[in-house]
Amino acid sequence: MKDWVISYDVGVRRAKVRRKLVRLLEAFGARVQYSVFEVTLSEAEEAHLLAAVQELLDLKQDRFAMYPLTPTAREATIYLGDTRPYVVEPFVVL
Repeated sequence: MKDWVISYDVGVRRAKVRRKLVRLLEAFGARVQYSVFEVTLSEAEEAHLLAAVQELLDLKQDRFAMYPLTPTAREATIYLGDTRPYVVEPFVVL
């Protein structure tokens, strides 16, 4: 198992893709900011996630990054402010 910080940037006009990506990432870890997640993945989960992301995103315009979080980095992480996972309230677009 390995800890990761994941960030993404999906175009404004691609809200449906962004929602699918968020649901995918929420299945693996905690949303800590709007487009940032902290996840712990096995090698198999890592491969599954990367394959799903590559299938979902348009890599010519979207961005996705996974940063490894070593145990030393995890221990040295400094959190300021509210450290609860970010919750997006459901909304309806009319």
